[in-house]
Amino acid sequence: MAKLSVQLLSLLFGTGSWIAITGLWLEVPVLIERLPESWALASDMNFVIQLANVGPIVYFVCKRYKWLNETNASHILMAIGLASCLLLITCWDKTFVVAGSERSVPLFVATFGLALLDCASSVTFLPFMARFDNNYLTPYLIGEGLSGFLPTIFALLQGVQQSESCEAYNEMSVNASASDAKHLSQLTFSAQYFFVSLLFTLMISWLALILLQILPVCKQEVRPMEAKERPTDRESIRKLHDKSPENVLSIDSQNNYKIPTKKNIGKHKYNYFLCLILLCCLSTFGFMPSIQPYSALPYGNSTLHYIVILSGLSYPFGCFLAMLFISFEEMAKLSVQLLSLLFGTGSWIAITGLWLEVPVLIERLPESWALASDMNFVIQLANVGPIVYFVCKRYKWLNETNASHILMAIGLASCLLLITCWDKTFVVWGSERSVPLFVATFGLALLDCASSVTFLPFMARFDNNYLTPYLIGE
Repeated sequence: MAKLSVQLLSLLFGTGSWIAITGLWLEVPVLIERLPESWALASDMNFVIQLANVGPIVYFVCKRYKWLNETNASHILMAIGLASCLLLITCWDKTFVVAGSERSVPLFVATFGLALLDCASSVTFLPFMARFDNNYLTPYLIGEGLSGFLPTIFALLQGVQQSESCEAYNEMSVNASASDAKHLSQLTFSAQYFFVSLLFTLMISWLALILLQILPVCKQEVRPMEAKERPTDRESIRKLHDKSPENVLSIDSQNNYKIPTKKNIGKHKYNYFLCLILLCCLSTFGFMPSIQPYSALPYGNSTLHYIVILSGLSYPFGCFLAMLFISFEEMAKLSVQLLSLLFGTGSWIAITGLWLEVPVLIERLPESWALASDMNFVIQLANVGPIVYFVCKRYKWLNETNASHILMAIGLASCLLLITCWDKTFVVWGSERSVPLFVATFGLALLDCASSVTFLPFMARFDNNYLTPYLIGE
């Protein structure tokens, strides 16, 4: 439980690491319509974000002269981020005349502050997390990916500003306030509330940082500093680093295991990967964001809106895939886990799926309020399924694989019956009854009731690691 709490705090701490690039950028389609920079806003913001790369340089100078360490720097960056969010909330639409033209100075100042947090987080947050066991680095990196995912959810909930017609653009110079009112009326909430979501994200991240420092359970997970080593330890380390065959052989014979050979990717390949990372970062965070409005806005505001959202989702999704697809062997395991999960989704389709539609069916079918009790009676009748299966298995007429295929076929036939005849009724004993619905319900319930005695034994053929994805799918 203690380790789980530290992992959760590590994840929450990571959510504040890329709040400007992956969070603030999602609001660009909304800001373009309200600020004087218009289409040039994205390139101006991108320029300000690039200026914030001075942050890591300043930190290294301060650390060189021992004016700061990673902990103090992290708190300072969090404070700058919170101040920037407050500036956005209160003054995001304020403008000042600079060099004869209106400029969104508060927005650019806040963007610089948040970008300073983003750029310096890699050289402050990560060294802070290095104090803990390596197991807590993965939750932090997941949280770093979620720093783009969570604002994306708010952006989707906010909606998109859509111009109603071309005339709205032509008349903007004549009646700008009316045009703006049209745009704002189509948003679920304004940009101010979106910036509030960024503020809360940063507050949670900062609180997680404080708790990682002060909680006793977190202090227990900090790796001890090995100031002194015993002579035997020093000798062992010297032997491990000595690559002579004699030492390797003596250590192997004493401990009865082989020391794994450390793989070196080579200098050329290392430089190649550095150049590859440079190109990826240049395109992802430098070049592409600045031209997004010019490439997407001619097709409408909604196009830019969803491009920005998908761009925000692609970064955490790519990091997630990179974490999973470490090797082809793990990729193969992942595919089996995915198939197990998908297989499990069909196990309780009647009770958890069909039952959700009951409020709609009540209004359309003659059973009215008695429909739920009638369907429940039919579902209980389907408990005969496991009994029939056990009889068939006892006499070796069926096994779990064949039975699973038969149940799936019954389920598909029932779904087809629902699609075509769900509202059809027949007169039974002098009253109208929804016979096709009840027949389909019985078929799906048969699948549900018998899945526990057929699907689970089938999954038992595989390694136990694949049972969890199946149960998640269930």
